[in-house]
Amino acid sequence: MDSGKQRKVRRIHDGPRGQHNNPHNGQGSRPHPRNKVKTTCTIDGNTLIQDQKGTFDSVLKRELKDGKMVMVLTVQDVVCTRVYKPTE
Repeated sequence: MDSGKQRKVRRIHDGPRGQHNNPHNGQGSRPHPRNKVKTTCTIDGNTLIQDQKGTFDSVLKRELKDGKMVMVLTVQDVVCTRVYKPTE
């Protein structure tokens, strides 16, 4: 990817519809809320930044480092880092 160039993609997602099984609520199936989410993706150099606005705002940053993809997810004050390596 060209460093210095930025590209933006916008998408609105209504969320899943219908029923789903939740074993943790003790009630079996229940309707899933239809949360609207607005996602903006930006490519900045070697980093893909996904900014998601909805019930809980989140930012996902994916970057290639040393042949691996490092993803950092931030939701409110919680940060999760995942490292993906290519399959052989």
